[in-house]
Amino acid sequence: MELLKDYLKTRVAYLKQKVHILEKEKEEFDKCFKKEKEQKEEYYKRANLMEKRSLEAQAELVVHRQRTHKLEEECKRLERKLRELNNEY
Repeated sequence: MELLKDYLKTRVAYLKQKVHILEKEKEEFDKCFKKEKEQKEEYYKRANLMEKRSLEAQAELVVHRQRTHKLEEECKRLERKLRELNNEY
């Protein structure tokens, strides 16, 4: 009977130690998971910011192209008018 008690005490001590080790591993996994989650959120923020900047740049490009088109049309109109005036003289 005494032998069984010693065995059970040893087994319980071993299992407590194993539980302690597993708890430490869980804490480390939780830290890693939290860090990866924070990194993922940061990457999403950066991606959203980059997408926003891209859309703003595209909008600026459209406005610039519209202005350029208007100026080209105005330039053509003035050139025609200049030719007409030169033909009159």
